[in-house]
Amino acid sequence: MITENTIAAISTPLGRGGIAVIRVSGKDAIAIAERVFRSSHGGEVRKFPSHTVHHGLVVAPNSQEPLDEVMLTVFRAPNSYTGEDVVEISCHGGVFVSQKVLEAVLEAGARLADPGEFTKRAFLNGKIDLVQAEAVADLIQASTERSHQEAFQQLRGGLSDQINAVRNSLVDMLALMELELDFSQEDVEFLDRQEIEERLRRSIEELDKLIASYQRGRFLREGAKITIVGRPNVGKSSLLNALLGMERAIVDETPGTTRDAIETQLDIKGVLFRVIDTAGLRQAKNRIEKKGIAITEFHIEDADVVLFLLDASEGVTRADEKIWQQVERLSQKRREMFPAKIIIVGNKIDLGNQLTKGSFDPEMGKWPLVLVSAKTLTGIPQLNETIFKAVFDERWERGDAVITNVRHLQALQKARQHLGFALETLKQGLSTEFAVVDIKGALEQLGAIVGQTTPEEVLDRIFEQFCIGK
Repeated sequence: MITENTIAAISTPLGRGGIAVIRVSGKDAIAIAERVFRSSHGGEVRKFPSHTVHHGLVVAPNSQEPLDEVMLTVFRAPNSYTGEDVVEISCHGGVFVSQKVLEAVLEAGARLADPGEFTKRAFLNGKIDLVQAEAVADLIQASTERSHQEAFQQLRGGLSDQINAVRNSLVDMLALMELELDFSQEDVEFLDRQEIEERLRRSIEELDKLIASYQRGRFLREGAKITIVGRPNVGKSSLLNALLGMERAIVDETPGTTRDAIETQLDIKGVLFRVIDTAGLRQAKNRIEKKGIAITEFHIEDADVVLFLLDASEGVTRADEKIWQQVERLSQKRREMFPAKIIIVGNKIDLGNQLTKGSFDPEMGKWPLVLVSAKTLTGIPQLNETIFKAVFDERWERGDAVITNVRHLQALQKARQHLGFALETLKQGLSTEFAVVDIKGALEQLGAIVGQTTPEEVLDRIFEQFCIGK
């Protein structure tokens, strides 16, 4: 699907740098380049072979004023990122010069690209599927080693291959089932019910694995949220600074120093964690403290991991027990499918330790206990390891396909529901005709993930989240 318009945009970040790249894509890309590029060896752009680089000048198409010394790279259709003719002009970095080169290209007949339009064209021209297109955005946004690896795997088709394997199995089965319906009066059986049910079960198992992987994928894409909770002056801000290895929060002996939540980021084993240091939970004395405590309660509800902080030198106090009841209630409130994990952290062991599992409430005792000193950093490596294990199952392997965004999750859940209905239909001895309807529904949802049955407005919403130039 080669589109009529030829588009252009600056593909590199705005600002000073060694080079900036202006990308041009469309049926007139070569002709537009011809109007603005003057080769230093006298060659004509229309005669340049694909995948070659050429030195020369960019000029304003009307005045012929030289604008910059550049390198021009030609990629001819269909062997380009978008599947169209593509020209990339590498000019000197800098806001002004790159903007002047872009203006020259637009003056020569290109249109300014919409956000994500180059990648959308790659999708529409069959160079990549929708999962791979979304992986491009994830790869750009990746901030840790594992989020990069996961996005790169999806870009290479790992998730698409797994979804398409399920789709192909269902399509093969559906074809035989519909053929059997066509010959129903002749009593011809291409697949017995037991085999259909077994194939459906295997497909459901594959979808269940992918659905269960969403939590891991979300952590890799967005980061897991850690909320540090405890009564005032147990060392929440000190613990935050110890985890970060730097002073991020103000530390003071005065209870209530932290009035608002402080958010920062932590990288543990290549995984991003967003750490929230909250106001101490207690009876509010004024309107400001009341707001701070309300914010704390929100972050407990929204957490993936709650670090419930105690003063190990004092043991479990009555105030701690009251706060624990709030933590237990709030941490399980919002996420039925993925409730928060809790880690009990005993701080200030440099002053002594009065904490044992036997001194805990039975419900508190089922969660791991880690003893640390935020002051001397004793136990901090063990706490990092416990945090990591709380959100990453040891059984997960690098290379396993995972779901990283909610659009995929919702489509998989709907597909799984359709297959469950189809299986139940067969178990009840009803006509396979009813099962066929649900199998088609499942195929439509799986097709929406990879972009084969995705409505145009959904595509627009996906690609408008990209940066201009990609």
